Amino acid sequence: MKLSSSSLQKNSLIESAGDMINLKAIKGGYMKKLSILTAALGGLSAFSPVSNAALEEVIVTAQKRVESIQDVPIAIQAISGEDLEALGVSDAQDILKIFSNVSTNASNAINTGFTIRGVGTNNFHGNVNRAVGIYQDEVSMSTPYSGVLGVYDMERVEVLRGPQNTLFGRNTTGGAVNYVSNTPAVGDGLNGFLRGTYGRFEQFDVDGALGFDMGNTAAARFSFQTVSRDGVFENLAPGHEGEELGERDRQSARFQVSWNPSDLTDVLFNVHWAENGGKGVGNKVYGNRDPSDPTQLCDLAEMARGADYETRINCVDSNGFNPSNDDWEDIYDVSSKTQDVEIMGGFVKISHDFGSLTLTSITAYEETEVQFSEDIGGSGVVRFMPHQDSTFDQFTQEFRIASPVDNDLRWIVGLYYFNEDMVQSTNVRRVRIANGAPVTAYNILDQEDEDMSIYGQMEYDLSDEFTLTLGLRYTDNTKEADSLFGVVLTPVPVFPGDTFISEALVTELTGSSPGQCPPPVGGVPCTLSLPGLDAPLEEPGGKIGLDWKFSDAAMLYASYSRGFKAGGFDTRALAAFAGTADSPVDPEFLDAYEIGIKSELADNTVQLNAAFFYYEWEDLQTFAVIDSIPGFFNVPESELMGLEVELKWSPIDSLYVQTSLGWLDTEIIDNGGLAGIDEGHELTNSPEWTFNALIVKDFIFDLGTLSLQSDFRWVDEQNNGLSFADDPFQRKDTQFYINARAAFLFGGEEQYEVALWGDNLTEEKFCTQIEPLDSFFEIGPDPLTSTASCNPSTGQRTYGITAKIIF
Repeated sequence: MKLSSSSLQKNSLIESAGDMINLKAIKGGYMKKLSILTAALGGLSAFSPVSNAALEEVIVTAQKRVESIQDVPIAIQAISGEDLEALGVSDAQDILKIFSNVSTNASNAINTGFTIRGVGTNNFHGNVNRAVGIYQDEVSMSTPYSGVLGVYDMERVEVLRGPQNTLFGRNTTGGAVNYVSNTPAVGDGLNGFLRGTYGRFEQFDVDGALGFDMGNTAAARFSFQTVSRDGVFENLAPGHEGEELGERDRQSARFQVSWNPSDLTDVLFNVHWAENGGKGVGNKVYGNRDPSDPTQLCDLAEMARGADYETRINCVDSNGFNPSNDDWEDIYDVSSKTQDVEIMGGFVKISHDFGSLTLTSITAYEETEVQFSEDIGGSGVVRFMPHQDSTFDQFTQEFRIASPVDNDLRWIVGLYYFNEDMVQSTNVRRVRIANGAPVTAYNILDQEDEDMSIYGQMEYDLSDEFTLTLGLRYTDNTKEADSLFGVVLTPVPVFPGDTFISEALVTELTGSSPGQCPPPVGGVPCTLSLPGLDAPLEEPGGKIGLDWKFSDAAMLYASYSRGFKAGGFDTRALAAFAGTADSPVDPEFLDAYEIGIKSELADNTVQLNAAFFYYEWEDLQTFAVIDSIPGFFNVPESELMGLEVELKWSPIDSLYVQTSLGWLDTEIIDNGGLAGIDEGHELTNSPEWTFNALIVKDFIFDLGTLSLQSDFRWVDEQNNGLSFADDPFQRKDTQFYINARAAFLFGGEEQYEVALWGDNLTEEKFCTQIEPLDSFFEIGPDPLTSTASCNPSTGQRTYGITAKIIF
């Protein structure tokens, strides 16, 4: 990351905006915080930089039009493609390195998602929409597996905080993340880059792009990425001793053609593909049974010692086996470790300028195939192994008309259609502890999700200082499904633990009568067919906002917005036997009150943005264990409030500093009588404090430029569950990360670059997901695992070398 005067602004990482807080909540301590923030802004306005190193304007399209990010009166951040490379971002969730109040709610290595300001969706199943929408070049990526597409050859990534219902639609209660690719440009000639990385654990990554003209009116660009690395975990399971776990193997490619048949018309064709293979990691676990009598619970204090999953404790599973160990890299996994995902898709975007308005059409299709399995039991034998075998076919069409941007009244109106056909087979293999029956409970869900909506947003300049924003979207969403549940015998001698339980295998085992199972199954019902499930949703959503440009370099804004997320069906393989299979999870709604400020100070060598926000969340959808039964539930009422302060500072041309501070306070107000979800409890993946910092210093020599960079991230402790205020069993400890990079750029136009880098220098370890499927306080009639499980992060210091050539 070079900070010369010509490239400093390309390296500005976070363009923050803020959110605001409900006026009824701005009192007492919160009003005091706002006063302190205002005073700080006033003090900085008198600051004088060492030299003129003004931060360059960053352009975004978060409001479906091209604008400067500092002029957009919403909470938005953006990071350029060049900065993504400098930070080593190649996966979707890597953007956590630089954003405060943003967390991951990934269920595993391929099912990724985000929580923004405490709003996200914690669910393993792919049929449930996320609360933070993911978009690739304005196209909604409905499945939670879109992270497999990778982050490469990007123009920028935009992160929008808070409900984005007006312009982005349902399922954006928490916000939206929009990945914007580099596109071909007519007249640029032959251009591109090639980059290779070699690092610890035999990491070998290559990405690149090649752009070229196709006559006078068209250009093309081909981009690709390949990611590979050996597994960093070691399998201890019998028959698998010494096997590497966590191996990475992913390829992605994108081909685009830009065609400009006239000065007023732009057409963009996009085709993309990605494939993920490798091996899953599995789960680190510890038992919850007494070693002297495995039919009884272990001592709570002893179990709490193992909650870091890196301490060997004196507790066992129901078989009397102790699966805990004191080495983070050691895991017991007897599953197939399958994590295969293939995504193919494309879109056509057409834009025509009629002078008085611009018409845009985006037609897109996505096809995703998923096969995934993991060993949650983690005891070295078959205990509890979910398998997913799914296909998703998605078609979207959007039409929108926008007015010119130089009018006092600016508006956008649009029509949106979404259709997804999904067949999802969820097959959970387990040994019934009550009678030792080796069975697979399954659900085959054939679902159609159809959405039609009309939306509009207008901005009206009441004066030179004040602008009013009004937005409204009406959505008609229908989910219809046929759901088939059943149980089949899968004895281990016939089907070893590493057998992938696919939909085809389940269908074969059921024979000519789908859903029927051969006896004996030990009293478990064998079949339940639920045709014609229906979950309709017709709702308006939108926003109203007012911004005040009280100087040429500062803006105060306030808004109220309402977002919602569609409901869904309970597709857990055991849902039919828990009595919840025919009861769809209700939609959730979020009312957001925000107030924020954006400012450019000291001749634009300082940008200081801040925000307060207050949310009222109704019918939060969450995966939880209720009465020792895991399921998907609605939590009737929750409240969230918080603060964000973000600073960018360039005191001189060769130095850049950026910090971001987030504070978050979340609470369940009404638990709806759900045992195991406590009123007053904080929400999952919602650390009270997060802090990010970046420092870049350039040294210019005759031969080239040496750029030294370090970034830091500190995350407060957080809970992965909703039970017990001081629950040690689902708490993620405080995390602190340090990454560093030294790059040398040389050549006549500095087109060559060699960089040495190190990531996670503190060797921070954490659980991306914690899943205690069984109660620590009582033994149910048929426990699922008799262990608590953690899906572990790599937890290793990595380092390597990267070389790049630009042409």
